[in-house]
Amino acid sequence: MNFRKKIFNFHDYFKKNDFQTIIPKKTPRIVKIIIILISFFSLLSSILILVRPNFFFTFSLSIPGMQKKFFWQILTNFFIVPRPFVSFRYVIHTIFVLYLFWVFSIEIINFKGKKHYIFLLLTCSILSSMVALLFLNVFSFQFFNGADTLIYFLAISWLMLNRDAKFFILFTSIKAKWVIFSIMILNLLSSLSLEYYVYFATNISAIIIGYLYSLIVWKVNGPFNFLRKFEDAIIKIIKKHH
Repeated sequence: MNFRKKIFNFHDYFKKNDFQTIIPKKTPRIVKIIIILISFFSLLSSILILVRPNFFFTFSLSIPGMQKKFFWQILTNFFIVPRPFVSFRYVIHTIFVLYLFWVFSIEIINFKGKKHYIFLLLTCSILSSMVALLFLNVFSFQFFNGADTLIYFLAISWLMLNRDAKFFILFTSIKAKWVIFSIMILNLLSSLSLEYYVYFATNISAIIIGYLYSLIVWKVNGPFNFLRKFEDAIIKIIKKHH
C-alpha cells in the first residue's frame, strides 16, 4: 500500500514540475519522412563509401559538387551523419542523432506548427550550408555532412521555446539549458581536438543561426537573462516595423 502511494506521489511531482517527456506520443508525417531519409542516406553512404564512393560524394556538401551544379547537396548533406564507415559506435551515434531529431522536431511542431517547422529547417539548413561551404574553402576540407548540425539549430530553437524547461536525470531536476549547452560544448571541443575545424565552425554558426531565427521570426526570448535587454530591443524593433 505504501509502495503504491510513493509511486502516485512521484508521478504527481513529475507532472507538477513540468519535466520534459522522453518519448513523444505522436509523430507527424514530415518528421517520419526525414528520419527515414537520414537513416537511409547515412547507413547506405557508410556501407558504399569503400565500394561506390561516388554515392557518398554526390550527396555530401563539397566545393567540387557546387562547381558541378549539384545544388541538391545544400539540403541532402543534412541527411548524412558524419564519420563514415559502419561500426557499432557509428550506429549508436546515428540512433542518438535520430532520437534527438525526433524529440526536438515534435516539440517544435507542437509549439509552432508544421509550416513554421519546415521553414525553420529550410532556412537554417541553407544558411548553415553556406557557412560550411565558406569553411570548406578556408580549411581545404573535402566534404561536409550536416545531420549533427541539424540537431544544433533544432536544439537551440527548442530551447528558445522552452527556456524554463527541466530534465529529470538520476532523480534530480536540471534546467534544460545547462544540459543542452553542456552537451554542445563537449561535442564542439571534441571536433576541435580532432581538428574537424569545418564542423566546429559550422556547428557554432548553427547555434547562432537557430538563436537568431527564433528571436527574429518567432520573437521569443532565450534562456539566458544576460541577453534579455538585447533580445527585448530586437523584438521591439521588429514589432515596430510590422
